Amino acid sequence: MNFQEMSDEELNAYINTPVQKAIVARQEAQSQPNPPEDTTQGMSDLELAGAGAGLRLHRIPRGIKEMGIGMFGTPEDLARYNAEKAARAPMEEQLMKNWAAKAGSFGVDMLTAGALPARTGPQIVSAIGGAAASPTQRDIKGLETPTRLMQGAEAGATTGLMALPMRSLGKAIGAVRGNYSPEGVEAMRLNEAAKRLGVNRNVGGLDPSSSFNAFESNMPGYARTVEEQAKAFTNAAREVKDIPSKSGKSFESRNLEGEKLRQGITEAGENLQAQGKNLWEELDSYIVQNNLPGVAARNAQIKAGEIIQNYTPINKKGMQLDKNPILQRINEYDPDSATLLTQLLSNPKAVPQVAFSDLHQLSAAVGKAYRRAEKDAAAPGAPVLDRKVRTELKNLYGSLMSDVDSWGTKNPAAQKMFEDAKTFWRDAVVPGVQTNKVFGKASKGVYGMNPRGYSEPAQLYSDVVKNPRAMQDLYPYMPQNVRDMIDTLNTMPDMARSLVTNSPHPPAPGMGTLTTLAGMSVGSPLQLAKGMISHAPGFNGLVTSEPAKRFYFAKDALRDTPLGRTAWALNQYPQEGLQGMSKDLRERGRK
Repeated sequence: MNFQEMSDEELNAYINTPVQKAIVARQEAQSQPNPPEDTTQGMSDLELAGAGAGLRLHRIPRGIKEMGIGMFGTPEDLARYNAEKAARAPMEEQLMKNWAAKAGSFGVDMLTAGALPARTGPQIVSAIGGAAASPTQRDIKGLETPTRLMQGAEAGATTGLMALPMRSLGKAIGAVRGNYSPEGVEAMRLNEAAKRLGVNRNVGGLDPSSSFNAFESNMPGYARTVEEQAKAFTNAAREVKDIPSKSGKSFESRNLEGEKLRQGITEAGENLQAQGKNLWEELDSYIVQNNLPGVAARNAQIKAGEIIQNYTPINKKGMQLDKNPILQRINEYDPDSATLLTQLLSNPKAVPQVAFSDLHQLSAAVGKAYRRAEKDAAAPGAPVLDRKVRTELKNLYGSLMSDVDSWGTKNPAAQKMFEDAKTFWRDAVVPGVQTNKVFGKASKGVYGMNPRGYSEPAQLYSDVVKNPRAMQDLYPYMPQNVRDMIDTLNTMPDMARSLVTNSPHPPAPGMGTLTTLAGMSVGSPLQLAKGMISHAPGFNGLVTSEPAKRFYFAKDALRDTPLGRTAWALNQYPQEGLQGMSKDLRERGRK
């Protein structure tokens, strides 16, 4: 048959005949090398699993051997190793086609991942190190550094890619359980406080140090959010009061902004003071019930004599006690105590026996007078007499306490009660009530009602924010709703600024928004992604939703836990799949 004289159609028809196809197939089969011998025949599943596990276990040692030959081997060593590698490859490939062998190999990876800390970092490092130290897929000509780096990067990237869903799963479990990070516990407490007031807080606002907060505060519409928060807060702090008219004959109901906060601060101070008084009353009751003797006020008697002798003017009518500057100061706070001080000198030769309650009353009046004298003496241009009065009052108070201490050595139980009451009064009542400017103004109604029913909430809000220590002293004694106001006001600076200035929060300038977004795209891309998603149309409610807050502040339940180790072990399967896809793409690129 002359094929040269055939047309293309005739030639194609001849080649595609069944007979000719069979001839071509036979010739191609004869030209192919013989398939490798199936060495897995006759092996049980258990043996196959063991072979797969062994192959995986020897991966690192073989890789180290390969690197050694690549670095130090002769050309003959390289050729011999590559030949052995090529001969072994078909058998290993055939082995790993079996499900039992795959299971054995996968089991080794699971055990390795499960033995590592349940954290992203160690898992990624292990993946990179294991892959970089593994044998390459091709013949080696040296150390094959680029190939090993590629293998490590590939494994690290796939492991890191799975870290996000792993962390998300861990935080989701933590959110369902109600387990939060240390920062999250406080954030959720503040969130609950705001919720009770009707104030809906943002995720970022509950985590002020985060870049997520910077993102939120620069988003369009944030000013409107602050406005809504301020409105909700003022509604919670407002209270209707019946205000008397100028004549006092009628009343008018007025809605006073900030009145609940003012009343709460006042109530806290009164509760604190009442608790301090209860301690003194308990001591007085104990003394009466046990029929304890009075205090031998010898030191107080001596000091009182010095004060009266050295500071009392004398005229023709005798000593003018009403002009004694020290007695005057004590009389301003408690006339009965000033009288008692002079009575200590009624019989100078005898040691006066004073009831403990009376001596305590005297010491309290002296203490108040001393604090006032201390301020007067510290004033610019204060006369010398003011400084002397301060010193004498201080010494008088010390004399009174010395007498009490002597009495207490004979009555240890009463002495303990005295010390407890004195300590509480000094550490709690004095800073919380007596020297607390915010309480002083609130209790006098400076922030609340005046005769015409006006209120000054902006000044009240400002003082609360500027005096955190004053609020801290009163905080345990406040009603729950007022504690919520204090917490919310002190941890929402943008809202507080709006309330103090009586002006809306200024919207972020366009350039500020762009600057924030640009900075986050470099420094905090993950936070930026979270922010973009949460503020996208249809998702913008996420930043204020309760599930989002619980998820954001939840503790990662998989971090360094047996459950986490198990999860990371099971995570090997999708990682293996991702690495397989990556290798296929890489091989296709080479072709």
